[in-house]
Amino acid sequence: MKFSERNGYIEPSNVITVGKLTPEVENSICNCFIDLLDDTNPIFFRELERSVQRYCLNSSIDGIPSISNIDSASYLFGNKSYQHLAIIPFISNKQNEWWRKIDIIEYTITYLTDNQKEKEVIV
Repeated sequence: MKFSERNGYIEPSNVITVGKLTPEVENSICNCFIDLLDDTNPIFFRELERSVQRYCLNSSIDGIPSISNIDSASYLFGNKSYQHLAIIPFISNKQNEWWRKIDIIEYTITYLTDNQKEKEVIV
């Protein structure tokens, strides 16, 4: 808990509430995915993206860009441009259901656990 929350200067936000995710939580989630992207092998992150698109967002496999085509599209988040992101734009889009965002997080945790050996952190 932050100083300002402990001392009553601001009201602490609920971490996750039924029916919505707060903007602060959504931003924190997006930041975690940016950190993951910056700290892992780009091919591994791209495979995660393709898997999320296929199994969480139910995208047609024909419409998901291939690994060899990772430079053809980008998404601007903050002041950096990232290639072929599906996760961050989905989570940051206010029109998408909060529970689908949680599904993506849960799926990502399982994917990372199951594929830990391929993750290879960049040093």
